[in-house]
Amino acid sequence: MKTKYTVNTVQRYLAFMQKKYPNTTRVKHKIGESEPAILFEIIY
Repeated sequence: MKTKYTVNTVQRYLAFMQKKYPNTTRVKHKIGESEPAILFEIIY
């Protein structure tokens, strides 16, 4: 079940990865303008 806490946890994790390993994530697809949904690719 997705809640606002789930989204916040994912955002925090991705922010940590992007800060520590800047080239490990890439935006694959984005839908929406006011509240965008973004699909990230994790390059491992």
